[in-house]
Formats: sequence, C-alpha cells, structure tokens
Amino acid sequence: MNPIQIASDGGRKVNILGIPMVIRIHGRDTGGVVSVVESHDVPGGGPPPHIHQREDETFQILEGDYEWTVGGKKFIAKKGATIFAPRGIMHTYRYLDSQVAVSLQFSSYCAPCTITPSSLTSMCSSP
Repeated sequence: MNPIQIASDGGRKVNILGIPMVIRIHGRDTGGVVSVVESHDVPGGGPPPHIHQREDETFQILEGDYEWTVGGKKFIAKKGATIFAPRGIMHTYRYLDSQVAVSLQFSSYCAPCTITPSSLTSMCSSP
C-alpha cells in the first residue's frame, strides 16, 4: 500500500441517490481497508434506511444539523459530531438545514472492494 494525498479539489464526483458526493479515497487504493467519501447534503436529503453487510461506517459532521437513526435510536447530530454505524445495523439520516452542508463518511471493509456509483447503491440492502 502507498501513501495517498488528494488535493482539496480532487476526488471523483458522483451522485448517489440524489446526494452529490466526492470519492476522496477509493477503497481499491487502500486494499479495501478504508474509503473516504465527502457528502454534499442538500436540505431534507439523505439516504433511505439501509444496512451494509460488509462495511462499518463512521461519519463526521463538518457543517449543519442532521437527524440520524442508527440501530433504532433517533438523535440530532450537529457540526463536530461523529457517528459510528456498524455493519448489520440499520441507519439513515436526514439533513435539517436550509443550505447545502458537508459531511465525511469513512467506510472500513472486511474485504477489498470497488466503489462505483452503482456499487454504493447496491452495497445497501433495504431492511
């Protein structure tokens, strides 16, 4: 594995489920150890409730207020909050503010993976 540095304007821009995202570090570049995705959340936006079978996810709220549900527990997460959603646990969020905000998603994998717009959608299974 090699060190990775991504410029502030770097990464691959994608749109997943209506959420503009930037894949900052791709899982294939870390041997499947981790990926980092920057999410540009729109007012009222967020993914449907879903469960990842392979990935643990950690989210860092950089801006804004979010309503989260993780493992049946509902809470408000504000700027600076960190949320951990382990594999096998249903989770979702909804962005509450009126302007676009940014959050970071760190995914850890138990096996090498390939992140594409379709695989980000398909690696989620509805409850």
